[in-house]
Amino acid sequence: MDDDYRKLIYLKEAIKEDKLVPFFQPLIDNRTKEIIKYEVLMRIKEGDDYLSPYPFILIAEKNNIIDELDLIILEKALLYKNKIDKTDKLIFSFNLSAKVTNNADYLYKANSIIDKYGIKHENIIFEITETENIENLNEFISIIEEFKSKNYKFSIDDFGVGFSSIEYLKKVPADYLKIDGSFIKDINEKEENLYLVNSIVNMAKAFNIETVAEFVENKEILRIVESLGVDYAQGYYISKPCDKILHKSNIL
Repeated sequence: MDDDYRKLIYLKEAIKEDKLVPFFQPLIDNRTKEIIKYEVLMRIKEGDDYLSPYPFILIAEKNNIIDELDLIILEKALLYKNKIDKTDKLIFSFNLSAKVTNNADYLYKANSIIDKYGIKHENIIFEITETENIENLNEFISIIEEFKSKNYKFSIDDFGVGFSSIEYLKKVPADYLKIDGSFIKDINEKEENLYLVNSIVNMAKAFNIETVAEFVENKEILRIVESLGVDYAQGYYISKPCDKILHKSNIL
């Protein structure tokens, strides 16, 4: 039995045994210090531990079960949201894998689940990852526009990697862009990253797009991204991903 097949069997058993759980990582608004946005991440419960799904994602995509995994996490996250967020104020973001961006069925199924739980569309963000792997960008953009007309929000993830990022920013009608963490994690040590992030922020403002800094690992980095005008910060200094929503008093 090869490693890929073992991983596939493990994933299918994890689905069957209801081991998939949502984790939540907060984003702090650098302007107001408010925390109402959370990125929803997948974890696999194994005993007392929670495993990252990262080693299994390619296998899930290759075997066409990534939609199923993502929809399970979406539904569990929204069920939890309804329990703790009676005023429907919290905003959740969900990652769209490369496979999903080439198959609009996921978004339509997600829309049905979101409506089932009565969640306001404007409180859901879909994060577009691996944009270079989108097979038909124009078709995908038309789908984004359709869902934006339903008041959903979209974010471009890992912005700044590759030469195509600026072109995507011009084409994709995004509401947010996440600056790639490789530029943030040592921004306090590499001056070139400081200039690069400053340029990205100014460019995003020109397009009326809000920015998010990932990999904010310490107070100094948070101070720098705030001074550059980055709208939101996310990273271990704010909070590690957790299986429940943390109140602001538990963060920072």
